[in-house]
Amino acid sequence: MSTTIEREEIIMDAVEAVNTPPTVVNAIVQTVQSIISSTTSKPTALPSSSISTVDSTTTTTTDTTARAIATALSTTTSSSSMTEKPSVSDLSSALQHFGIVDYLVFIAMLVVCAVIGFYFGFIEKKKKQQKGQVSTDEKDGAGTAGMDERRGSEALDYLVGGRKMKVFPVSLSLVASFVSGISLLGTSTEIYVYGTQYAFILVTLAISGLISWYIFLPVFCNLQLTSTYEYFELRFNKTTRLVASGLFSITTLIWLPIVIYVPALAFNQVTGVNVHIITPAVCIICIFYTTVGGLKAVVWTDVIQTVIMVGAVIIVVIKGTMNVGGLGVVIQRNLETGRLEWPELTLDPKVRMSVFALFIGYTAHSTYNIGCNQIITQRYLSLPNVKAMGQSSLLFGVGVVLLTSLTLYNGLLLFATYHDCDPLTTKLRQRISWCHCL
Repeated sequence: MSTTIEREEIIMDAVEAVNTPPTVVNAIVQTVQSIISSTTSKPTALPSSSISTVDSTTTTTTDTTARAIATALSTTTSSSSMTEKPSVSDLSSALQHFGIVDYLVFIAMLVVCAVIGFYFGFIEKKKKQQKGQVSTDEKDGAGTAGMDERRGSEALDYLVGGRKMKVFPVSLSLVASFVSGISLLGTSTEIYVYGTQYAFILVTLAISGLISWYIFLPVFCNLQLTSTYEYFELRFNKTTRLVASGLFSITTLIWLPIVIYVPALAFNQVTGVNVHIITPAVCIICIFYTTVGGLKAVVWTDVIQTVIMVGAVIIVVIKGTMNVGGLGVVIQRNLETGRLEWPELTLDPKVRMSVFALFIGYTAHSTYNIGCNQIITQRYLSLPNVKAMGQSSLLFGVGVVLLTSLTLYNGLLLFATYHDCDPLTTKLRQRISWCHCL
């Protein structure tokens, strides 16, 4: 009877080991310890008539203990499986790191942009009207090439800032206009996936800047235009101007949704806010300060956005490099995997990135964007003379090269961080492992 009682105590210990420990190891250890302690204890003399009963009890106890261990394994394995295979919603929640400070910075930026538009649209305009500096009947004597209906000082103040804008804010505005959310996210992704071949665009940006500086800007400045498409009417006819303006409008309508959606998608990933909520909110604020404040409001809001954008990228570069282990680690990991490479020197059009494709294609593309695009040219035309345009163009080029270089490096930094656990090829059931790499 005493042995039977001891066996029952062993079973109870096994059951308790199944129910209480947090891991499989603890359950097995406690159960095995109970079995060992019972088998190594001094045996009790039993009558021969009780042997069959003991054997039966021992067999039952062994089966029960095995079932207890199996139950422990099943329970803990199920719990471990649930931990290793999070749901998509759980994973998304785990990756959302926007805190109170982040929200405050984001909201403050939107509020400041709206206030700037209100200031230039109402307060400054009212002050000028009171001082008699603005008159709708006053004509602009700067040139005779532009459209008559746009030669009032008020119209010039709205469209090109009265041609009295300063070099530095216009330069920062040019950087913000040239580098969109697509560039910030897409350039880093390009380097992360394909390597540094795309970095050759830095050379083409310098060439495009020189072409714009020496060919396009002097012509637009001397003609005192408010739009690049006015040149088409002067050089050809009104039909050409309308066709060019229409093509630009269509291109912009196709391009804008992507420019708006990409940052909204990134914001959604770190906050969980629906893109259909954040997109209209940001668009309404942008339309407000642009419509009310004119080019002056646009330039000064661009200044704020550029400072925040460059500052954020620099912080990411510094923090990310420190987390990886230093600049040497970033270069070493990319060098070992063949990520640091120049584009191929070939004329084969089937090659994705070649020197000639980048040189010819991206030079033409960036020359249009820097020298002929209305978004860029209108900011240049807000400066008083060609000299100021040249200075602004130089600062603009330095800013674009700097920001582009930072985004290129971010791509290398991303690869150095995820070189052994690529999120792009890792499926949901392995995501718990690369989440620890974040």
